[in-house]
Amino acid sequence: MYMNDYLKDKQAEFIHRLKTGLSSLLCYQRQGIYGEIKTISGQDLNPIRQHAWDMVRKYRKADPQVVFRNTMMGKLGEEIVKKYLGDFVSNINYEIIPDSGDGRIDLRISTDDSIGIQVKTRYSFPTSAQWWVSWEEITKNQAIISILIYSDSQTIIKFDEFKSEYSAIIAGFLPASLIQKRIAQKEIGLEYHQNKSIVKLNISDLYYGDGLRNFLKGLTNDPEFYLESGLNCAEQQKDYTSAIKNYTKALKLQPTYADAYRYRGLAYFQLGKNPEAIDNLLNASDLYSKQGNINAVQNINLMIRDAQKINQVLHSLPKWNCIQTIKAHSAHIFCCTISSNGQILVTGSKDKTVKVFNPQTGEILHNFTGHRDYIYAVAISPNNSLIASGSCDNTIKFWNLKTGELIKTITIHSHYITSLKFTPDGENLISGSWDYTVQLWKVATGENLRTLYRHSGEVDCVDMTSNWDFIVSGGRDKRVIIWDLRNMKICRTLIQRFYIRSLAISPDNQFIVTSSDDGKIFIWNLEKGQLLRTLNHHKNWIYTVAISPDGNIIASCSADQTINIWNLHTGELIDSLNPQGGAIYSVTFITQDGHTLASSHGDGTIKIWQQT
Repeated sequence: MYMNDYLKDKQAEFIHRLKTGLSSLLCYQRQGIYGEIKTISGQDLNPIRQHAWDMVRKYRKADPQVVFRNTMMGKLGEEIVKKYLGDFVSNINYEIIPDSGDGRIDLRISTDDSIGIQVKTRYSFPTSAQWWVSWEEITKNQAIISILIYSDSQTIIKFDEFKSEYSAIIAGFLPASLIQKRIAQKEIGLEYHQNKSIVKLNISDLYYGDGLRNFLKGLTNDPEFYLESGLNCAEQQKDYTSAIKNYTKALKLQPTYADAYRYRGLAYFQLGKNPEAIDNLLNASDLYSKQGNINAVQNINLMIRDAQKINQVLHSLPKWNCIQTIKAHSAHIFCCTISSNGQILVTGSKDKTVKVFNPQTGEILHNFTGHRDYIYAVAISPNNSLIASGSCDNTIKFWNLKTGELIKTITIHSHYITSLKFTPDGENLISGSWDYTVQLWKVATGENLRTLYRHSGEVDCVDMTSNWDFIVSGGRDKRVIIWDLRNMKICRTLIQRFYIRSLAISPDNQFIVTSSDDGKIFIWNLEKGQLLRTLNHHKNWIYTVAISPDGNIIASCSADQTINIWNLHTGELIDSLNPQGGAIYSVTFITQDGHTLASSHGDGTIKIWQQT
């Protein structure tokens, strides 16, 4: 189940990050997307303060300062919860509440007003934060959410009602029924304070906040909840039997739920139950057709064809083995790439050199020197005549592949060059940099044709579709931006929760595969920006993802010192390789059939892998 151990582990990791400072927390990107912290300031504070003044006038017999302070803290907490849950929750109507208060319910589920949510807000340093919840609040609500208004002081100080901004953090949540159970089992003590029975909760008692939405959806018998639970079972735990049970529950609640049929079909494929899988995919195709979703119908039909073919073949494929190790550099090899004919392998290293190899023999053909700092990116022109290299010295250099001559140096970026990609005709080059920009260059002249400014963090990766329609870039602002080359405008932005160090576009231009610093791989539909699948097996951040030339296989390499091989169409983990040599920074497929690849390592070696 999604709850319990998973959310406890995530909470422990969150607490560790919280202790290191606010900069390590996940910020809100937009409403409905989970974030751990949101800064509330400016105009957003005006209605909160106005409501606090209204409460002061309402409760004239009480201390105005206490009423104002407590009301404002409470509304700040409610605001951050509403930002996360969006239209899923609704406000209490304060025009009809009794004089005694709000009935100890702060928010309700918009589709089911019998489900109450209590938000408890404290102003404190994280390690000393404690939330007091009354027995009445526990019995009247289904979820208790703890919000922390961050104080950088470890001593007790009074909440300042008139600051210009506040850092509001979702510290976690607990199901009210679980609190009652823990009280009954004497795991949590029930205390008596000011004529009330209360429970005191510490941050370590709570579940990680990202599980809140799914928990609440489960209370409403929302079919989407069971779909997401099924996806969690399939992708996080590889428990396809439990995934099918969840998809089935979703279909009982909504018999026309096309996505549930689709994912149930894929789960059946993973269990080797091909007839059931095809039946479910056909049902999904029929429902998508009735909805007028032609692209989904086409994708399902391809899935039926490919899944039958690929699933039957992959189980009989031989394992991947290292057939050659090349001692290439004297330090980490950050990048490697292969020529279009598979005859030339190019590497860039921490030792500030670019080297050219014959991947079959391991022979060094060229050794390019001239960069003054680490080399993070290399690219080979489509006609195999030029090499471009990008460095932490903020330059791009072009080299003649045949003669080894340095042709030109471009110095326009103001920070590290992290990614390079030639256009299909070889006439232009795309670069990504830690100066937050993506730039398009004329190779013959070095002229800057266009600078794309929209990232709010370092750009780590760029790629381009083979039909020239789109550039895709990703970086440390946790965004994947899809640029339409026909008008040089953004047509779509995809949001992730962690840094994006690598991405790849499938040869048929249907999919974008992105990496994540939490060890996950995401597969997106390029045209719609829809997240199709999440792959989760790495234990550390992922440096590179690559797609085989035939469009069937994904290879990923990680700081966890493993290489994983995946089926692009089904998400199946085909093989996991554990070579020696430290972190693995880059992988690239060498042969068109996707059966041979090269990997670059922290010990300065290149390894050649093959299915043998």
